Amino acid sequence: MKGISKPVKYKHPRYKYRVFFPNNKGGRAFKAFKTLVEATNYYEHNLAQSENAGLEIATLPEKNRREYLDAFKLLRPWGVSVFEAAKTYAETMKDLSAYDNISIKDTVTHFKMWNKAKEQSLTLNEVYSRYIADLKSEGKSDYHVNSQKIRLSRFIKEFDGGRIASMIDANSIEDWIKDLKVSKIVENKEASIRLNGTYPSKRIIGNTSAQPKTKNNYRTALLAFFSYCKRKGYVQANPIERVSKIKESSSEPQIFSVNEIQKMLTLSPEKSDIRAYLAIGAFAGLRVSELARLTWDKIDISDQTIILDATITKTSTRRVVKMSDNLRRWLTPYTNKIGKKKKLVEPNFKKRFAKFIESNGIKWVQNGLRHSSASYYLAKSKNEYETAQQLGHSVNILKTHYMGLVKEKDATRYWEIRESSS
Repeated sequence: MKGISKPVKYKHPRYKYRVFFPNNKGGRAFKAFKTLVEATNYYEHNLAQSENAGLEIATLPEKNRREYLDAFKLLRPWGVSVFEAAKTYAETMKDLSAYDNISIKDTVTHFKMWNKAKEQSLTLNEVYSRYIADLKSEGKSDYHVNSQKIRLSRFIKEFDGGRIASMIDANSIEDWIKDLKVSKIVENKEASIRLNGTYPSKRIIGNTSAQPKTKNNYRTALLAFFSYCKRKGYVQANPIERVSKIKESSSEPQIFSVNEIQKMLTLSPEKSDIRAYLAIGAFAGLRVSELARLTWDKIDISDQTIILDATITKTSTRRVVKMSDNLRRWLTPYTNKIGKKKKLVEPNFKKRFAKFIESNGIKWVQNGLRHSSASYYLAKSKNEYETAQQLGHSVNILKTHYMGLVKEKDATRYWEIRESSS
């Protein structure tokens, strides 16, 4: 292999001399100079370095000289010198030293897997559309689908729906959940009114931190969403499995007083779905999701039972709820609906119910109807096992949260609330 050449003349308007030297690809390159002095200085300086390097290499043992030449040949296609390769290797290994037993090859393998996952993945917006469509095709309840839509749409909007699903890491999601603020859905009266006379909805984010239970509800929704992503091959691992649940306080559940239940039922429109919703929630203790799925054919006035099959209950387990005497009286005016496969709650129920609560100055308690039913039922029956069966709760939860919340005399009044009461 030829080394560096002496300066030779060069036909160029400004650069009169050139010095040739070997390049990394096994060929020849040159550097141009304006004067012979500059060219000579460059030649002599690099000749000395080349001779010194050659002398050092020449004094190496045969094995090391051969390794050097083999390394030079391996690097030739990439145009990288042995020194540059060694320098890059040393810097990379220094960066990897913070990790136990991780090699450059391991890093490259991980990158290839990461890049493949990225290519196979979709954006959050794309996965969200497919996920919601699949939930509907699987026959999931409207309540479940809407709950997922509400929580996931907020997550995707605040996380940027254009991001690739496989690029979302657990730490970022955990930070988002911890920083979650209270929000509410309101009518966007700045938008154009719809043909049906309503306005589109919009979410307003407050400055108050959301309750631990709310944050855990979002975590649960995201756990299901990313489980779907993993099943479909959009992500290699579910990041939510590495996100810790927020610790919830064991505070007493809030319930309605006897007078508050009486007031709501009395003010509710006669024979409306609002009145039926309140009565069944307060006296049968159905969950909000169960009330949303309940149909009139599941209610038997003569037998005084409400049949909740697996498609209605949260646990997908059939449950028979005994109907109290006062609930039977509240539902008697609905005989024209009972027995029909029509939902208890009619279209636009949420908006109509929210308007009813607001216009009547009612201080609403989330899940208050079910909590009230459990508390007053337990105080009346004094039997946690019977109450657990009625509510579809565990006995331990009843003992922990509902035992002793109300007095026996108030329980007696509660189960005597009737339509004719004043």
